[in-house]
Amino acid sequence: MKKLDFTAPFCGYMILDFINCFSAVYTHLEGIQENQEQFFFLFDTMCGRSSVRYRFDGEPTEPAKRIGVTDEDNRGTGDTVDFLFGFAGYEYRKCTDDAAFKDEIVASVGADRPVVAKVKAGKGRFRVINGCDGSKLIEPSYNESLRWHKEPKKATKPGDLEALFIVGEKIQPRYTLIDGLRRIINVMEHNSREKPWESWVEQFTCFPPAHIKNFYEVDNQEKQARMKKLGEIMWTMDGYSFQNAFNNSNLYEELQNPALAALKIGDPYGQNFDLYYSLIGLAECADWKKHSFSGGFVGEIAVLALRKIQENEEAVLETVKQAIAILEQGGHP
Repeated sequence: MKKLDFTAPFCGYMILDFINCFSAVYTHLEGIQENQEQFFFLFDTMCGRSSVRYRFDGEPTEPAKRIGVTDEDNRGTGDTVDFLFGFAGYEYRKCTDDAAFKDEIVASVGADRPVVAKVKAGKGRFRVINGCDGSKLIEPSYNESLRWHKEPKKATKPGDLEALFIVGEKIQPRYTLIDGLRRIINVMEHNSREKPWESWVEQFTCFPPAHIKNFYEVDNQEKQARMKKLGEIMWTMDGYSFQNAFNNSNLYEELQNPALAALKIGDPYGQNFDLYYSLIGLAECADWKKHSFSGGFVGEIAVLALRKIQENEEAVLETVKQAIAILEQGGHP
């Protein structure tokens, strides 16, 4: 039997996606005993994932597809994987040859390197393999740290594996802070062009496009269904991740630049975080039967909140652009 003493926790706010598992493996490799969740926020933000916004119809946007914000990819597309390994400063290999899985795991564990594995099915498609005993795979305990998500219902078996990501040597990072900021800009500028928040607002206004029924004229069941959908979208809005990435500058040297700290890049998302949960509360807690007469007012509240969310999103975009300009000028405003 070969087994690593793997005690790094996982981010309790997320399922076992690639970024979550990668962050845990990174903290193990770096000998960091805490702050895995903060590194998750950093990696999640720098790859652009926390800036992705969903349209009301649920159709994934181009950045969502590229980064892998889908149930199938679980933030583990080649684009995201390559960037995060390069940003963290590690070489890696992807293995899809199931006949080689066992030997790859044994060799990696023998080099004190846990393996990030993708499984063929499941809500969280990624796992960490930190050992093997014959044909049995050994995994860390996920349940101790996954606060909002239950651990996988069953242990991972060799036949469940789809791919392995083998960590290589530590190298000079291929991507830096400015690369991460440019990825964020790419996603946020796409949001500005496509304006997903307009697809949210038009569901709750008096004057929507012709193909959408006026919120004030639909029945109470339809009003509630629209609010429920909006609440589900708000759960995907990760201003918390974004804000924490920039507030914990001690995790990443380039973020400690005083000129960047003065920008308070993530602050507008602090207000948005409150707005997200206000809308989630309306969606999940309103007594629609008792207060059916007030459905129109709920729509007005939703529109006001969404417009403020949009305003703050645009403020963050401008601040990130300022941060890039500072870095391009050698780190000085």
